[in-house]
Amino acid sequence: MRKNILILSMGAILGCGSALAADDTAVTDGSLTITGEVVAPACTIAPESESGSVAMAKVSATKLQTLGQESGVKKDIPINLKECSTTATSNAAFTFTAEADPAVATAFKNQNTGAGAATNVAVQMYMPDGTTKIVPNTETAQDGITLAATADQTITFKADYVATGHATAGTVQVMTTFHINYY
Repeated sequence: MRKNILILSMGAILGCGSALAADDTAVTDGSLTITGEVVAPACTIAPESESGSVAMAKVSATKLQTLGQESGVKKDIPINLKECSTTATSNAAFTFTAEADPAVATAFKNQNTGAGAATNVAVQMYMPDGTTKIVPNTETAQDGITLAATADQTITFKADYVATGHATAGTVQVMTTFHINYY
């Protein structure tokens, strides 16, 4: 019995040694070069556009009776940019972050859920062309907004109510943050 234990112990010790030896031969050396560039932002956001409020027009719930129906009363949402330099970049892409409505995935969910809140209504945002929909939490096309060769400029998005079902009267509120990437 002792011989078997001794032989098993010796086998285990030798097995560990060969496993450790195998690790030593598997090690190799290499090098990695990481490069990058830090650039000044193409524009800064004007103070009046950093945070604010946009009041949409009042519309009748009768305009929002079926899924996907829009009120047709678009509101301009201007974002003022200052000190733009188009020497490094000429395009901007925006990401508007807020919860998407589960019924209309391209629309921003009405965050007002308390007493007096409208139901089955969301807000659809559009690019400055007024037809291209902005999808929540998704960067707009990199070539969708061309920066003017001027120091200060305004990018004017649009917003409209959209039905997510048979709308009822009440208040609507969407709070979104935005991020700008320059290309």
